[in-house]
Amino acid sequence: MNQQFRKPKNIKYQWLLLVSILIFAGCSTKSSGLIGSRQYNKSGVWKQSNSRINKYVNVYSKNKHVKICLDRATSSRYLYYIHRVFYQYQLPPELAHLPILESCFDTKADSGHAKGMWQFTKATASDYGLEVDWLSDDRLNWRKSTHSAARYLKIL
Repeated sequence: MNQQFRKPKNIKYQWLLLVSILIFAGCSTKSSGLIGSRQYNKSGVWKQSNSRINKYVNVYSKNKHVKICLDRATSSRYLYYIHRVFYQYQLPPELAHLPILESCFDTKADSGHAKGMWQFTKATASDYGLEVDWLSDDRLNWRKSTHSAARYLKIL
């Protein structure tokens, strides 16, 4: 059941989704914490949002592409691992959802110049400790690339 999911071609759609995720991240007064082994309770964030944000919540909560990506992430426990790593690096747990935009949590995603779940280019991957050569490509190792993504996001 290894299906390839294409990223949406509409850049406005991707940016709108990213902005919505980041808005939701800013709505919470406390960290959402780790998810994975326990049920994720979204109600606190949703109750604090305003009507403009609710419009985006309704649109994206019904979006099949987003649902497929989140199902893939939770069924494979990617999100649980990413949350643990981001906790170690003291990053907001909401950033763990960035691979929805980058690759739909596809560890073998290839956009032509960037690869892996986090879509690292060769140069950025090398800068953040990932080995990229003819023999191996650590960008395709989602665990290693998650640590590199955390280091990268930490300096932004």
